[in-house]
Amino acid sequence: MARLTRSTDDLHNKVNEQIQLLKLACHNYDSGNEIAALNIATTLRVLLHDTTDRNGNPISTSGLTHINSKNISFLDTCQINSNSHFVFCGLIKRVFVGVHDGIGGTANYHPTLKESLINRWIDFTTWWNAIVFQNPDGTSLTREILVIKAANQEGGAHVDSEIDERFDKFRHYNSGGASIRGIKSGIVKEFDNIPAYPALRQVGYEVIESLTKINLV
Repeated sequence: MARLTRSTDDLHNKVNEQIQLLKLACHNYDSGNEIAALNIATTLRVLLHDTTDRNGNPISTSGLTHINSKNISFLDTCQINSNSHFVFCGLIKRVFVGVHDGIGGTANYHPTLKESLINRWIDFTTWWNAIVFQNPDGTSLTREILVIKAANQEGGAHVDSEIDERFDKFRHYNSGGASIRGIKSGIVKEFDNIPAYPALRQVGYEVIESLTKINLV
């Protein structure tokens, strides 16, 4: 069967659908369903990720590229990595509630959303390739790796039998490199969620704010 070329209006409509799906996934996450981060990752992949072959010919084209809207400024809320001796989690914050001497309460990673102390506007390539997680051993994740591995390997769009080692280091409860040890009890309180999901929510926030600025949202 022949393949038909979409009209410009049709492409804009499909991109708008993806933006609405992104907003719905973010709302679902904010309602307490952290697993919705995988839907965020998949939608971000559709909107942002272009692939080419070894000769530079397009294999898949992102939604924003289709409508000539990728060459915009993107909101960067990532913190500055000022200490290479600790795990760097640039898009999220650590929140402890009701933990006493390492016992009880909750310890969670949260997206910073609009509370981020960093709010600057940068070009897409710099934003997409910026390191947002880094271990003292040098293992790091950019926004691109975070989004693509979550979508392609972790279950956003596909579950792979193998997983990228870089992504694996940030998808576990102890991946953030922080815990609370009770002074008297000696009990160690680990985190109750993983850092990768709230980081994906934060990337979703950045993209929605960026597209709002050019009236796509």
